Amino acid sequence: MAGRAIPYAEENGYVHYKGAPEGMNAAERLAHNEAQINQWMAEGRQIIDIGPGNITTVSRAYNMEHSTIFGNNYANYVLHWIDEMSAGAMEAMG
Repeated sequence: MAGRAIPYAEENGYVHYKGAPEGMNAAERLAHNEAQINQWMAEGRQIIDIGPGNITTVSRAYNMEHSTIFGNNYANYVLHWIDEMSAGAMEAMG
């Protein structure tokens, strides 16, 4: 996130997920991230997906974000992949 999402958001004047508070375990961090997405959807905010990046395995957080957004049929979601590797990573998701 720090290497791609935050610089992209800051360069374009967007709000970004700030991360979970210190001391949370992995499950709590994931739940915190999901709660933030649900709040933003409830507020009607646009959610921009810049893609998972140059990876071979998509993270649990990225999978959760997609499940939450698509599971709610959220209309204010935009794909704006900033690199070519994202498509390959998405294919790996199955």
